[in-house]
Amino acid sequence: MPLRLMHYVACFYSHLLKTGTTTPVKRLPPVFPLVLYNGLKRWQVPHDIRQIIKPQLPDFLSAFQPSLRYYLIDEGAYTDEQLQARNTSVSSVFAIEKASSNKNKMQQAVDRIVQIIRQEPNKERIDKVITRWLKRHFFRLGDTQNWDRIHSFKCCT
Repeated sequence: MPLRLMHYVACFYSHLLKTGTTTPVKRLPPVFPLVLYNGLKRWQVPHDIRQIIKPQLPDFLSAFQPSLRYYLIDEGAYTDEQLQARNTSVSSVFAIEKASSNKNKMQQAVDRIVQIIRQEPNKERIDKVITRWLKRHFFRLGDTQNWDRIHSFKCCT
């Protein structure tokens, strides 16, 4: 992952230069490398490309090695209680993904996100995005329901 992120950043910068969005004189914009992980096992990958370069070099050579650190959000590292304490649509999405194998927890998480959507000032936009994501998530889980007629969850419980 550290190498992949370095590649993504390099490609992004290359694209900006090729398209003339910026120039070497104007400089490149900062990036915030972020990994959002929702796997079942806890994340064990180093967070900086420097950590995968071996052997360890003396300081005078180490300064010339690439460095790119990323920020990790590991959904599975949050407990159900921590997610419940954060009353946001993002924490509810995490709860839904964690509950994918438990129908009761899944129902509770969906009910919670519906309540959160109802309270959001931008409820129309958030509802549209969450509804689309939820339908795709159910499909990936193998749900055979026909969700085509559902375009909103904000009115349902």
